[in-house]
Amino acid sequence: MPLSEVVILQRAVPHYRLPIFKALYEKFGWVVACGATPPDSQYMDLHTNQPFINTFDFTFPNQRKPYYARVPVYDILAQLKPAAIIAEFSMQMDSTYKLIARRYLKGGPRVIFWSHGYNVEKKASGFQGKVSQLPRLVVGRFADAHLVYSEEGKQHLSQYYPAGRIFVAPNTLDIEAIRKYKQSVKGKGIEPAAPALISLGRFTADKNFPMLIAVFRKVLAAHPNAQLTLIGSGPEEARVRESASDLIGKSVFLPGPIYEEARLAPYFNQTNLAVFTGAVGLSVNHALAYGVPVVAFERSPKGPRHHPEIEYVVDDITGVRVRDYSVEGMASAINQLFASVENPNIALRASIEDFVARHLQLDRMIEGFRQVAAMMGKSS
Repeated sequence: MPLSEVVILQRAVPHYRLPIFKALYEKFGWVVACGATPPDSQYMDLHTNQPFINTFDFTFPNQRKPYYARVPVYDILAQLKPAAIIAEFSMQMDSTYKLIARRYLKGGPRVIFWSHGYNVEKKASGFQGKVSQLPRLVVGRFADAHLVYSEEGKQHLSQYYPAGRIFVAPNTLDIEAIRKYKQSVKGKGIEPAAPALISLGRFTADKNFPMLIAVFRKVLAAHPNAQLTLIGSGPEEARVRESASDLIGKSVFLPGPIYEEARLAPYFNQTNLAVFTGAVGLSVNHALAYGVPVVAFERSPKGPRHHPEIEYVVDDITGVRVRDYSVEGMASAINQLFASVENPNIALRASIEDFVARHLQLDRMIEGFRQVAAMMGKSS
C-alpha cells in the first residue's frame, strides 16, 4: 500500500487539529475528509483554504447531538480513492458501519479506527463498564487496526484484540508553535501574593465550571487579591455567570472563547496555575506548553471522566492531582501549593520543560500514524 493513499475521516476539523493534519500531509501526502457544515460553533473556521482539507455534505440531523452524523462515505471513497482510511470511531456516525460493510462486502479500503480506545463518557472497568463498552468492542473487531491516544487506551483494547493491531499516537498540540507565541507575546509580571488562576474549555456540564467558581471563592478567602480567568463559552455559560455573578469583572474574568494563539498567549503568560474541576483534555497540554502547572482532580468513582491527557498531570512534576473530589479538597490543594512556593510556574519550570520535551512533542503523535501506515504496507 503506497503511503500516500491514506485518507483521514473526521466529523469536523477543530483548529487544534490543523497542525497534525498539516504535518501528515507534508510528510506522507495524506488528506482529510470532513463535513462542510459542522454543527458546533467551535468549528467556525472550515479551513477550506488548506490543500489537505476536503469537505463533503455530512448531515447532522440533531442539533442537540452534534456527534450524530450521516456521512457520504461512498462519495468520499469515489473522489479520494484511498487504499486505507483512518476514521473517527464513533457509534453515532454511520460511517463507522458503512466503512466496515464496504470493506468486507465489496473489498473497500482498509479501515483503521481512531479513538480513545473506549467511550470516555462511560466506565471502562468492572462488569458494568465492560457491558457498557461491549457494542464498541463488537464493531471494533472488524477494523484492520486501531489508533488510540494513549497507552491506557491500548491496554484496554489489548484485552480484546491482538496487540499488534493497536497503535498509540499520543494526543498533543503543536508545542513548538505555541512556545513561539509564549516568547513573542509578553504578559505582565505575576505577583506571588496574588495567585493568578486560569481555566479554559467548553462551558459544558462535564467541565463543571460552577464547581471551579466555588473552589475559587475559598482560594479568594485566603488570597484576597487572587484572580481567575475562564476562557470559553457553551451551553452552561448562564450557570457559570450566575455562580460568579458578584465576582465578574473584579476577580473573575470571562473574556469568552478565544482560539487565536496570539490572543491566548498574554493570558497564559500572566498566570501561574491552570485549574480544572471537571473533565480535562488537551487543555492540559496547552497549559504545559506555556510552562503553567496544572491542578486537576484524580479519576474517582464520583468523577470526573477525564480524557487520557490527565496522565500528563504528574504530582510535583507538572502539577497536582487532587484525590479528594470536593470543593474543599481542591481549594485546600491550591492554598497549600501557594503556601509552599511563591510561584508554582517558576518552581516547576524545569520539570515541566523536561516533561514536555519528552512526552508532548508533535513528532511523537506523527510517529504513531507512521507505524500504522507501515503495518498496512507490510500486510498489503
